[in-house]
Amino acid sequence: MRTKDLAQFLTRFPEVVEERGEYGVPCPVHDDQRPSLFFRLKEDGRLLMRCWAGCSRDAILAALGMRPADLFDWTPGAGVKASDKPVPGALDTGALAALAQYVDTTNVAFLDPEHPEARDYVADRFGLDTERAVDLGLGLDYPGLDDRFPYRSTGYLRHPRLTVPLCDFNGRPRGLQGRDLTGHCPARWLSIVSPDGSAWAKYGVLRANSGYDTVLITEGPGDGLTGLAVGYDVVMVRGAGLARNAALVGELAAGLGDRDVVLAGDRDNAGAAFTDALADALVRAGVMVRKLEIPHAGDDLTDWRKRDPEAFPGELHAAVRRAPLHAVDFEAQPEPVLNDDDQEETAGVLPLTDLGNAERLFRQLGGHVRMVPGAGVFKWRGRCWAQVPTEALYADVRRVVKEMADEPGHEPEKLSKHVLNSQQANKVKGMVDMLTSIPGVYATVDQFDARPDLLAFRNAVVDLRTGQARPHDPADTNTFYVDVDYNPTAQAPRWERFLKECHPGCEAMPAFLQMLTGYGITGYGVERAFIMHTGPTTNGKTTFTAAIEDVFREATKRADASLFQRRRENGGPRADVVGLRGRRLVISSEWPANMPLDQALMKAVTGDQTITARGVYARSEITFRPVCLVQVDTNYVPDVDATDAALWQRVRVVPWNEDFRGREDRHLQATLHQEREGIAAWAVRGAIEWFREYESGRGLDYPAVVERATAHYRDSSHPLSGFIGEEFVVQEGAHVPRTETWERYRSWAEESGIRHTMMRNKFYDALRTFPGVREAKVNGTRVIANLADCRALSRNPVDGGSPDIFGQARAAV
Repeated sequence: MRTKDLAQFLTRFPEVVEERGEYGVPCPVHDDQRPSLFFRLKEDGRLLMRCWAGCSRDAILAALGMRPADLFDWTPGAGVKASDKPVPGALDTGALAALAQYVDTTNVAFLDPEHPEARDYVADRFGLDTERAVDLGLGLDYPGLDDRFPYRSTGYLRHPRLTVPLCDFNGRPRGLQGRDLTGHCPARWLSIVSPDGSAWAKYGVLRANSGYDTVLITEGPGDGLTGLAVGYDVVMVRGAGLARNAALVGELAAGLGDRDVVLAGDRDNAGAAFTDALADALVRAGVMVRKLEIPHAGDDLTDWRKRDPEAFPGELHAAVRRAPLHAVDFEAQPEPVLNDDDQEETAGVLPLTDLGNAERLFRQLGGHVRMVPGAGVFKWRGRCWAQVPTEALYADVRRVVKEMADEPGHEPEKLSKHVLNSQQANKVKGMVDMLTSIPGVYATVDQFDARPDLLAFRNAVVDLRTGQARPHDPADTNTFYVDVDYNPTAQAPRWERFLKECHPGCEAMPAFLQMLTGYGITGYGVERAFIMHTGPTTNGKTTFTAAIEDVFREATKRADASLFQRRRENGGPRADVVGLRGRRLVISSEWPANMPLDQALMKAVTGDQTITARGVYARSEITFRPVCLVQVDTNYVPDVDATDAALWQRVRVVPWNEDFRGREDRHLQATLHQEREGIAAWAVRGAIEWFREYESGRGLDYPAVVERATAHYRDSSHPLSGFIGEEFVVQEGAHVPRTETWERYRSWAEESGIRHTMMRNKFYDALRTFPGVREAKVNGTRVIANLADCRALSRNPVDGGSPDIFGQARAAV
């Protein structure tokens, strides 16, 4: 371009804002709703640029019709300043104290009865009531409120503003942004001016204290307040540029820890750039991240809420639940962290050092290596990432050393000496150990198998949402593949006939088993299902689970009954628990009679929670999130605490009642083995159907026969089932005095010869959990509602015979 006058250059843009020596304009690369492209002119005449939405320098230059050489030899021009901004240091105590006092002052002003504008704004815009807003430290600043806080620009002071403190993870204010309440300021949100030599925080944390484990990360305070009003803790980030700052990313990762993190960027190009850049940076820093899908193009969270404020909370909760995990493309190295002055990349030969050797080994491996604490080394094998011993890399080290001798660009004598030293045992080991210094090589367990919507087969990777197949890709992070070719048109006629033969009286069962299997191979843990296939011998249940295992063997863990058996001691290594990591199906068979179920482990495995365990010879523990569907085929159901409500949210009993003794198909297993491709395609169709139901807000639809069998198991396991069955019956509208149930229980237990009876409080606790009954008051007397005395019913029988213990008419004999 001809002119190098920055003031004249800025006249090209429809809107210009000045902030801390930088000049912001609408970015020409993305659909900019407010200035996010900032220029700064250095004293030496270099023009620096940065888009807060994360647009690359090359894209910005192309959109402006400029070349990299055009960024030199600039002058300020009229009204523009040059600024050599130093690397910011730590905030001093004086600035922090002034900020804290300013937050208090504006927080008090928020309640000023003569200035309701901030209160009205947060209620209408975000759904926050006044009390909650005050607790969060929100405030109101208006012209003339307080002249003591010096860190406000002229533009900031010109309009009344809602103030939002940017607190660290310990709740201490470290920055602040103010939102114009008049609609007249070109920049709706403005930050306070940083003190000389330091900078205010680029993110802020607000806590809803509602008990949700999920944290939303939003673009700025507006969407943060919208998410917080629904109950989520939020981290409000000022621009995608934070992703390029390693120190700040590390600070965020440390603060987030093991929380469930969901990125909620705007649904536009800039929002996608923000989400992807920050998600990549956080995943590489060891944080598991999911990405929220906002339903309407161009919307942010607050726009979404504005469409239907009453429906928004439920819609947001549903979207958070189904937000997919973010998978990092490990083939693409992260964008380097650059200082503002780093305008050109430097390149050169690799140094003759341990770090240089690690880079050589990384290149030798084609970048296809990951080091995982507690799990070891993973290499890409063409179809999946495979765990290998560290020593397996020594052959690659040998090739590196051999090729190093011919490496150009070094002094021959130094190179020869380095090649010789690199062959020493400690250098060989060091070359492998130093791989973790290369960005992207260090990984966590949760970064693998992070795409539950994908399943790798021998010939392709299948999107289980659509059934579409594509080539294998290391970016999918899968650690296994199903050793069967995927053929979407393959059929399994004998398999489908087998399912119908096993459930002749239930037309819904084959379709249910198809969707159940499809859900199981997805790796989503949202259904919290623990399936028990039960029934007498030779009924098909074991054939069913064996066939599923035969097809999806690499995705399946065959578990011994002892995995789920309650133990007296829960400490020590648990290789059986570690073995669940990454497995989508867990199958167990033939549990012993009266086996006590480890309900805590069962709930952890099926509850979409993390588990920490250590293998027998492992030096450290690993933490992972089980994604498996557990299925048990057994003649005997385990002993459980039937008063545990969370148990019955998970357990489902699938009855297999057909008896094939004397008419077995001796060739069935061999035939089903030949139909593996057809069974795989059948399961993928089930996954597609499950995703369709799940994304519509539903999920698995259990047939009535399953619900009845589950209810029977629950009721027969209840400690009061015998007592209720003989003395009382569940009947809607009936009631008995609470004290009478206790007296009747004591008499019944004595007559029944029960030696170990419940104490009174335990009895009432168990009675409250019995299905269908509840405590109530009638005319001031405490009663057990929906419970009727069998003696009274026998004196006044109803038509159809006396009911069973659940108030249902008994069938005529």
